[in-house]
Amino acid sequence: MSGRSDSFSPLSPAAHDEHGHRPDLEFASEPDRPARADERILEEVSASLAADVALDASRIEVSVVDGDVRLTGFVDTAAQKREARNRARRPFGVRRVRNDLRIMVPGEPIATETGQ
Repeated sequence: MSGRSDSFSPLSPAAHDEHGHRPDLEFASEPDRPARADERILEEVSASLAADVALDASRIEVSVVDGDVRLTGFVDTAAQKREARNRARRPFGVRRVRNDLRIMVPGEPIATETGQ
């Protein structure tokens, strides 16, 4: 058991189509290493962040490329930054998480990505 608390199981019969294939999987260059569709990972990470009442998910941007998740935006505390990273790691198919979230300092203006 991996210790993951989500209810999705890759062995669940409901997770396979009538031919025994996982509809949300795409195969990487090596056929024995399936890679999950980035769109599906993005949906699950975003939903997980939105489900946490302690996080303001509207201030967090999520992007996924080849199973690598990147978090950008702002949180209020280091604990929220860690929790966002932990939630981003959970979905099946996530290879790595790059946590570029910034902790807001009270009274400091929010800088844009272009520095303006």
